[in-house]
Amino acid sequence: MQEIIDLSAIGHARTSQIKQLHLESQNGHSGVYKIYTKWPGYPDLDDYLRVGYNNARHIDYIDFDGGPFLTIGSKVGDYIITDFIHDGNFKKIKVIVDDNVYN
Repeated sequence: MQEIIDLSAIGHARTSQIKQLHLESQNGHSGVYKIYTKWPGYPDLDDYLRVGYNNARHIDYIDFDGGPFLTIGSKVGDYIITDFIHDGNFKKIKVIVDDNVYN
C-alpha cells in the first residue's frame, strides 16, 4: 500500500488545504489511514474537516472544503474506501481502504 495518498492530487482540492491519508497499518488487501490536513499560513485551521454521520454515530462522509466528499465506496487512487472509524467523539478519524478493486 502507498505510505501517503495525496487527496489534493486526485481531485479533492478546491482550496490550498493539504489533504492526505497516511498509512498506519496494513493487513492483506486492507489498510488503515490517518487523515492529515494542513492549511499553509493558517495554523488555526490545521486538522479542519467536517463529517456527516448517522444516528448510530457512524461516519457517512468526510468533507474537507466543500467537496468532493469522501464516502464509503469512494475511490482514492488505486484504493476504495470501505469504512471510517473514530474514537467516539469524532477525533482520531481513520479511513479504511481496500486495494482489491476490480473496476
